[in-house]
Amino acid sequence: MKYIFVINPAAGIENSEDRLLDSLKKKKKLNYDIYYTKAPKDAISFVKKTCQENPQETFCFVAAGGDGTLNEVVNGVADCENACFGCWPCGSGNDFVKYYGEVSNAANLDNLLNGHLETIDLLLINGKRYSVNVIDTGFDCVVINQMEKIRRTPIIGGKNAYTTGIVQALFGGRHHRGIIKVDGQIINPKGTFMLATFANASHIGGGYKAAPRALADDGLIDVCVARPISIPKLAQIIGIYRKGEHLEDKRCKGIFSYYQGRVVEIDAASPLYIAADGEMIKSRHFRIEIVDKKVRYLVPRNSIEHKKGSEN
Repeated sequence: MKYIFVINPAAGIENSEDRLLDSLKKKKKLNYDIYYTKAPKDAISFVKKTCQENPQETFCFVAAGGDGTLNEVVNGVADCENACFGCWPCGSGNDFVKYYGEVSNAANLDNLLNGHLETIDLLLINGKRYSVNVIDTGFDCVVINQMEKIRRTPIIGGKNAYTTGIVQALFGGRHHRGIIKVDGQIINPKGTFMLATFANASHIGGGYKAAPRALADDGLIDVCVARPISIPKLAQIIGIYRKGEHLEDKRCKGIFSYYQGRVVEIDAASPLYIAADGEMIKSRHFRIEIVDKKVRYLVPRNSIEHKKGSEN
């Protein structure tokens, strides 16, 4: 198998590229190439073209960047039978790899190269674009828009960008309108919500465990919806939400609703943003469906094992 490390020069923390290249130089027998993305969505077309032009060769495309880079690699790999994907996390969020444990474990090249392949599900948006991790709308999209403005700012940016975005979105991101259906059933009859997440894996926003019961291979979308609440109440529960304890903690009772299903539909009177692995998409209507066992993921050695009926 040939490894191709897809590096986004515009993403990543300081010196991350140098660390990866130094580690790769020590792998004398490793069959690998490096590709630097040139523009948004470039990774998608590069992955597809490489697979199509080399049908007899097997590839593992490793996204070396943030969640956006990973999303592009996944969209490239999704319809290529001769490819799998991995992730060497060096972005500000690195949310998908948290489903499998610590980011530091996935960022260890030896652990990555000595991992094992698992076949996992994907989320498909309006029949066009895939998401491997979490799709969210409402408050989180306001936060992400704020994150993009400050993610490279010292102290308040980087790993703290999501929390900073929350603070800035408190006064303008707590009330949203749109009807949400899960497998045809309306789950917010009043047509309002504060935030909604549609998850294949568990984490968003650099470490918020939005979908604590999610399994990436169970053929289900985990849906979590929060009703609009006051700023003091939000301040009270945000830490609980971050830990993934919002479904059990009594202080969150009546705020969060949790569902599982195979198809989610969102209808809004005015255009609404969703974030697919952090990538923003705008429309009045969204159809999100689970696609079973769609891609193979290189799970790093020493990762968490997820089994049905167990706690994540």
